[in-house]
Amino acid sequence: MKTTKKTTNKKSTKLLTLLIILFYSLNLLAQTSQIDIPGDMDGASGLAGDIIAADGKLFVYTTKSVLVYNLAGNIITSISFLDDKKYSKFAPHYFWSEKYLADNQMMTYNSNNHLLYVLTPELNIEIINTAMAIPTAQNYSWQLDENVPVQTPMHGFAVLKFDNIRRRLFLIYNSRRADQNEYSFHSRSVYFSISSVSENGLIRNVDFSKVFEMNNGSDYNKTIFDVEFNDISDVNNEHYNEFYLARRYIIETCELLTDENGTYLNVIREYPDGIVYDENGKPNPICPNPGKFTKLLYIHDGNIHKVVAIPYKMPVLGHEPPDECNVEFPVIDIDDPANNQSIVSPHKRVIDIVYMGGNNDLILCFGDKDEFFNPAYNNDNVDRTENDMAIFNYDISTGRFVDNLDNDDNWINSNPALKGPDDFVKLNIPLRIVKNAADPTNSFFLCKANEIVRFDFSGGTYIPDESSRYHGEGCHFYRGTQVGNQTCILNTGKSAYEIFTGNAHTTSVQTGFQALRLCPDPINRKLYVYNDLNIHS
Repeated sequence: MKTTKKTTNKKSTKLLTLLIILFYSLNLLAQTSQIDIPGDMDGASGLAGDIIAADGKLFVYTTKSVLVYNLAGNIITSISFLDDKKYSKFAPHYFWSEKYLADNQMMTYNSNNHLLYVLTPELNIEIINTAMAIPTAQNYSWQLDENVPVQTPMHGFAVLKFDNIRRRLFLIYNSRRADQNEYSFHSRSVYFSISSVSENGLIRNVDFSKVFEMNNGSDYNKTIFDVEFNDISDVNNEHYNEFYLARRYIIETCELLTDENGTYLNVIREYPDGIVYDENGKPNPICPNPGKFTKLLYIHDGNIHKVVAIPYKMPVLGHEPPDECNVEFPVIDIDDPANNQSIVSPHKRVIDIVYMGGNNDLILCFGDKDEFFNPAYNNDNVDRTENDMAIFNYDISTGRFVDNLDNDDNWINSNPALKGPDDFVKLNIPLRIVKNAADPTNSFFLCKANEIVRFDFSGGTYIPDESSRYHGEGCHFYRGTQVGNQTCILNTGKSAYEIFTGNAHTTSVQTGFQALRLCPDPINRKLYVYNDLNIHS
C-alpha cells in the first residue's frame, strides 16, 4: 500500500506540474507581443536583405521596413511596410552549396519616375518616391491576386526587375503551395509575372503570369530563375521587344504578343535547342547539363551584345547532372544568334559572374574547390583547384569569349596570403562580385564569407590588394551597389552594410542585430536573447 501511495503521489505531482506548465504556457500565449531588437538605433532596426542606390541615397531592405541613408551612413528615415505585419527572421544569403541561388533582389528602380518598387514579405509591391528629401511610400500599386495558389510570406528567392525602356515590371518569387494537402507545406511554387507600368509609374495590370508547381515534372523543368531584357530603345530594331529567361536547362529568348484572346508569351528561340524530356522529366541528352541556370548577365558594350547564363549543379538523385558530365554555360549573341557559343565551365557550381569593360573580360567565381572542380581544364596536368575565379577574354576578331584557361593568368586565387584555420580558408567562399565605383571597368570587390578583397587589373590579370582586405569572420558579405565614388556592400552576418570610399573601407553602418539564441529564466521571469560572435553562421 505504501508503494501504491507513493506512486499515486508521484503521478499527482507530475499531473500538477504538467497543469502548471500548461497554464503558464497558455498564459504566455495569451499575451503574445513582439519585441524589437535593438530598441531604437535612431529609428533604424532590421536584418538587411537587399541594398540599392537611387537619387543620391541608399535604400536597405529589412523584414519590416526600408531604411533610407545618406552617403555619410546617417539614417534619413525608416519606411514601414504597409502590410502591417512583422517578421522576426528573414534568412540572409548564407552560402549553402546544395541549394544556392545566385540572386535575390527585392527592390528595383524606375529612373523615369524616380520610384522604387519594393516586394514586401507579404508579396505585395510598395512604391517609394526616391526624389523626395525624406522619401515616403505610396499606397500599393500592386497586390497579390488572392486566386494565385501560393502562401505568404515570401519563402525562398525573389527577383524584381524594371525595364525602363518598355515600362515593364518583371517579378519572380518562390513560395509555399497554397493548398492544404499533406506535405504541401514543403512543396514549392514559383510565381512569374510581367506587368505594364503607366507613364506616372503606377502598375496598370499584369499582362502575363504563370505559377510553376515544383511537384509537377513539366513545371519543375520549366521553372524560371532569372530574367534579363535589352537596352535597345529603337522600336524598329528586330530585338526591341525581346527579353531572356533562365529556365532550369535552357535560355529562352521571348516576347509578349497580343491576339484576340489577350497577351501571351511567345518563345522566339531557345538555347540549347532540341532538348527532349523523358517520362521522369529528365533531359535527353543528359550531357552537357547545367543542373540549373541560376543567373543571367546582360552585356552591351559597343559591338559586344550578349546574354550569359551561369550554371549550378544540383544534389538531385546523386547529382544533377551526373559527375561524368561536363557543365557548359551559354553565351547568347543577341544580334547574331548563329554566333551563340557554349563554353565548358571551369566549375560545376558557378556562384557569380561580372563583365569588366576595361579589358572585355568575363569573370566567374566559384567555391567547393576539391569536389566539384571541372577536370576538363586539368589537361596540362596543372592542379588549379586552389583557384576560385576564372577569366574569359573577348576576341574581337571572332566576336566570342575565349576559353583559354591553359594560361595561368586566366586563373585567380583570392586566398594566397590568407592565414588562419583550415576551415576558415575552406569556408571562405566567394559570394558576389561587385564593381568598384572608383574604377568600375578595371576594379572589383570580391565579397566572400569571411572577407572583402579588392582586385585591380594590372599586367594582364587582376591582382588582389592585400593591404585593403576587410575581414569579418562569418559575416557573409553579399549584395552591393554603387553611388558616387562609394561602393556599399551588405554584411548579412552583422546586419550592416560596409562603405568603401574610393578604394578604402571607411564606414560600417549597423542596421540591426541578429538574435539566434534564446534562454529563459523562469525563476526571475526573464528571457535572454543573444547571438554568438565569430561563428560560421
